[in-house]
Amino acid sequence: MLKNSVKKILFIAAVVLFFYIYFKNSKEIVQSVQNSLFLCYNIIIPSLFIFIVFSFYISSAKMLPIIALPFMPLFRLLKIRNNNIGAYVVLSYIGGFSVGGYLLSYIKDLFAPHENALGILSILMCNNSPAFIIMAVGLGFLNNSKLGIILFSALTISSFMTAFVFSFIFRYPSLTVGINKIPKTNSIVASINKGVIAILNICGTVIIASVVCKVISLYTDNVQVLMAVTGLTEVTAACVSGLALFGKNIYLFCVLLALTPLSTALQIKYFFNGVLSLKILFLSKLLHVPLSLIIVRILVNLFPSAASVYLPTGQGVHLFWNSPPISVSFFIFCLIFIIFFDKSINIFTEKKKF
Repeated sequence: MLKNSVKKILFIAAVVLFFYIYFKNSKEIVQSVQNSLFLCYNIIIPSLFIFIVFSFYISSAKMLPIIALPFMPLFRLLKIRNNNIGAYVVLSYIGGFSVGGYLLSYIKDLFAPHENALGILSILMCNNSPAFIIMAVGLGFLNNSKLGIILFSALTISSFMTAFVFSFIFRYPSLTVGINKIPKTNSIVASINKGVIAILNICGTVIIASVVCKVISLYTDNVQVLMAVTGLTEVTAACVSGLALFGKNIYLFCVLLALTPLSTALQIKYFFNGVLSLKILFLSKLLHVPLSLIIVRILVNLFPSAASVYLPTGQGVHLFWNSPPISVSFFIFCLIFIIFFDKSINIFTEKKKF
């Protein structure tokens, strides 16, 4: 009884505190939401949506095993001896952590792997996509796509090396089990639906994280504290804060991209559609982050010209066909298409597992 009373008091106090902070800083909060929406419109949706839809659609195609063939010698070092699982790993690198969460669910349902195997796979599959790193971070924030390529290359190499090391710490049997059941074929509608849900989740967390960080910045002048809180909350908002506070620091961006912040962890749990322990993923960051920094340093030394070419600071960011509205319009069209034409998914009436 006492415990419930305390919970109610804390809940009421939280609600009162929320409204107090909002009305006291309403102008700053509204501006933060506007900036976040602008960020979603100009960077997140254009750089991610099409690749997420593509990854979902290909994930059940008949040609799926072929995708993994060039990488199977590397995957065998991680005891991945099934081409379908290897293909899911490749697609997760294309679509990012949202696709990785869904495809981890596929692997769990179809292959019933050991819990440690799912944890090791999460190190590989729960990362930011090349579209986000190269186009949003590299071209959008650093004004240099070559820096984005360096970051993506370093993070990819580091994630594989980290997974390889952790495979000896958290042992599991080889992933050679055949498919237990026929996977459900993804129609283009289902793929678009998943892409829309993924983008809405990502944009929602960006807006919430940006507002939280803005409120914190109103009550502290310590840039280290603000950067730490933002970095542990949401990656896009952290990149924006990092650019504003520390400029075009490729090493800071490397740390922010290598981490798994709270919003990303919650989205992975949501996209996974099941019970997934993130213990191994979080522990892997103890190696993944410093190793990524070392590899970035090596690549910058190998390709010094890439780190010295910058576009003018005031130049606008154009990611898809030199026109973000095209990709955003496609996203809105897909959302309308789902609402009015797809009667089997019932996105607003019933939650479905794919």
